[in-house]
Amino acid sequence: MPKSGRPVVEWWAFAVLLWITLVVPGPDFVVIAQAAVSGTVHGVRAAAGVVAGLCLHGVVALTGLGAVLASSPELMGPLRLVGGGVLVWFGVGLLRSPVAPEDDREEGTGGSGRCFLRGLAVNVLNPKALLFFAAVLPQFVSAERAVLPQVAVLGATVVASAALWWTLVVAAIRTIPLPRGGAAGRVATRVGGAVFVAFGAALALQAW
Repeated sequence: MPKSGRPVVEWWAFAVLLWITLVVPGPDFVVIAQAAVSGTVHGVRAAAGVVAGLCLHGVVALTGLGAVLASSPELMGPLRLVGGGVLVWFGVGLLRSPVAPEDDREEGTGGSGRCFLRGLAVNVLNPKALLFFAAVLPQFVSAERAVLPQVAVLGATVVASAALWWTLVVAAIRTIPLPRGGAAGRVATRVGGAVFVAFGAALALQAW
């Protein structure tokens, strides 16, 4: 294959791997799905928080700090512990929180703002996102070409793909005729809380 075609092939390979990573459920999926059950705006705000977190990871990758963190066990350990603790804290909060009836007319209040902050925090403090940018993304960067433009393109691909995927997830949750109302909201909130606690505990245990 001509050498000039390598960047396109590498980009497609990266895009395929990225979408596989996005589709596999994780903390980001849980926070967005749980918020989307409560309302469209809540889901969109949570997705926006997750995408904003990915933007921050992209900036860190551009500075090279992500690679330093990923290659330093003494730094990744505390990061996993903090990230796991935050996930457990969010989970306990969901398990203890009352669930109000779904009402899209109230979605412009502080509840949707909390969804954004929750999505942002879950993504920023998830070491898996950091490791993707610090360990996986560099595998598709060629030393034969300018590095920063390549990282910028791949980072933009991550952000754009995530924005598209989470938009589809929110739309699907709001479109599919799932059970709604107080009982459904309580179940979604409790299940989301339990998953957060499980994810957080597993992440914290990796710090030891």
